[in-house]
Amino acid sequence: AVHGRATGFAAPAAVARGAWMTLRGCFPSNSLQASLGGRVLTIGTVTPREMTVLVAPDQLTGTQELVLSSAGRVVLNALVAVQ
Repeated sequence: AVHGRATGFAAPAAVARGAWMTLRGCFPSNSLQASLGGRVLTIGTVTPREMTVLVAPDQLTGTQELVLSSAGRVVLNALVAVQ
């Protein structure tokens, strides 16, 4: 984290519907938001180096954009294959 801001480093290439997805980075704050394919994800455990988000069981399959933001600033933008 630079100056106390969250920084995303990595997301998995693929994830299953209804599964928890682990994102790696530096997460100093609790003001995190995540979306996949435009749908807001439920945030699970957040530690200083990783966080988990729940992919909904009815999430559409295929390649979708994952966006992680902190305090309104995008810290990770990646494509993830939902299976």
